[in-house]
Amino acid sequence: MCFSKDINKIQMFIKLKESKRFGVVDKRFESSAEHTCSCILLAQYFIKKITNIDENKVIKMLSYHDLFNVFLIDINLNDPNWNKKKELEKEAYNKVILNLPEELIDDYKKYMQEFEEQKTIESKFAKAIDVLEPVIHAYNQKEFWKEYKWTEKDLRKFKEKYFIEFPIILKFFNDFVNYANENDYFYKEM
Repeated sequence: MCFSKDINKIQMFIKLKESKRFGVVDKRFESSAEHTCSCILLAQYFIKKITNIDENKVIKMLSYHDLFNVFLIDINLNDPNWNKKKELEKEAYNKVILNLPEELIDDYKKYMQEFEEQKTIESKFAKAIDVLEPVIHAYNQKEFWKEYKWTEKDLRKFKEKYFIEFPIILKFFNDFVNYANENDYFYKEM
């Protein structure tokens, strides 16, 4: 391995720590690296409760799933670019390929394709974890729920469909929704 040849490509992993997401950590926006790390740990927690899932594939998908955020600020539901999200992510995906170390390009393409196609149990599980993590993250940020007008209806509309195949995750999500209702998290539409 040649240090000078690889250092710039390896730096992309470090830059993931600089990319911003919508979630807030200690009065600053979280990074995609923080989200990715949390997803990997959540996956390890929930995978122990579900059988017949290849943990290694899930971990690889989650490791790669937001790497394109090095080139694209995370787009959330309130973002005006929401309707162009897939197109913008594809452009960023292509930039990742150009900037990845050669040894990882095939893995990145393989696991990102599987994650995007959502045909395998591993990709569906990884997606469920990806959409559950921000909900868990926001558990201690009750003030933002009303400020950003998060309703139970919207939370269910954009999240619940990913949990249907995983009863243990669906139950966890529903328990959280019940808790959020009981503790006045949701914005109430007039």
